[in-house]
Amino acid sequence: MSCPFYGKCAIPMLQRVVSQNGNQCALIMESFSPCRMEVHGGKTPDWDRCSLNTGKMRERAQEVTVWMERGDGRPLLAEYKYPD
Repeated sequence: MSCPFYGKCAIPMLQRVVSQNGNQCALIMESFSPCRMEVHGGKTPDWDRCSLNTGKMRERAQEVTVWMERGDGRPLLAEYKYPD
């Protein structure tokens, strides 16, 4: 299996995930972070074998998967909250 979070950037404020044409991991939202398997182990990204595939991170993975299903990362105009 490959990794569905590889090469993507999560944007929590917008609850979106965008492709970024690189090796970023969408699960690490605190900073830009490349795929640990690829950088530190020289391995092909694989979610089933990833060190981030733990109980707590699986919760984040489920949340990010929902964001990925929402679209291409652009905020939906209908969801924008205009200031009063």
